[in-house]
Amino acid sequence: MLALIAAVILFMVGTNRFGEDTSRVAAPCSQALTFRVGDIDERFYITREELVGLIQDVAEVWSQAADTTVVVYDENGDIAVNLVYAEVQQLSDREKQHRDRLEDEEFSITVLENEYQRMNREYEAGVTRYEEDSKNLQQRIDGMNEWVVRKNNEGGFNEEDLNQYENRKQEIDRMKQDLDQREITLKRQANELNEKIDFLNDKVERKNKLVDEYNRMFTGVRKFTQGAYEWTADSKNINIFHFLDRDELRLVLAHEIGHALGMDHVQNPESVMYELMGSQARPGIELTDEDIRALQSVCQPLSTRISD
Repeated sequence: MLALIAAVILFMVGTNRFGEDTSRVAAPCSQALTFRVGDIDERFYITREELVGLIQDVAEVWSQAADTTVVVYDENGDIAVNLVYAEVQQLSDREKQHRDRLEDEEFSITVLENEYQRMNREYEAGVTRYEEDSKNLQQRIDGMNEWVVRKNNEGGFNEEDLNQYENRKQEIDRMKQDLDQREITLKRQANELNEKIDFLNDKVERKNKLVDEYNRMFTGVRKFTQGAYEWTADSKNINIFHFLDRDELRLVLAHEIGHALGMDHVQNPESVMYELMGSQARPGIELTDEDIRALQSVCQPLSTRISD
């Protein structure tokens, strides 16, 4: 079986800032940032309620780490969270559809393999029994022939011998008929197994072609911005452009809300605030020591901050 060669994709989580957020500089973490749900492109197939829940999850994580409420969900919050369907999401959707096809093919092949193995075990067990019973039948035939020869040499058959001969012959005939029927069944099972393995090989070949197609289209390193925290004089927004699933959306939200709090990227690849997505723990969100230090750095009073 050719295993699926998974695409290695690194997602860059970026932040684009416009203008100066003077409120965050003047009083870091003294007042919680409030977030609301903005526009959701229907092609993301996520409900408003689901997005609210994810924002609340992220708010709890950052607030617990800060030991004070620094992020809250508010229907009238200052910062809108928007899901903006972009070209990269279209690519990921196509990749997911292709991956789903591969998973369906893999599941179908597994079912067929299990069925083939079950049928083959039954066939091999039937062949073993057939060969043993055929050997037993031949021994009976040989034994009866030897008995007939001995009786002829001793002067022939009496009435009791004839009855015994007829009984033994009938038993041999019944065994022979049973074996003939079983031989027919075994031949039919062998044909079914051959058809099954041919069909299975065709399925594997089609799946391998899908794997090759997947690798040509999607394997490689791609970097792109999944989200951005943006603000102008009139509005503040977190725009999410791409995510593969709910866990990844939660992580992108946590990253961008981190930027909204004032944090920059950190160096640990497992950190929420690392610039690339891929090594962070999921499901859920686990802040690293680097994440917590970055949060503490922006939340401490301005006069006590340590300059880099």
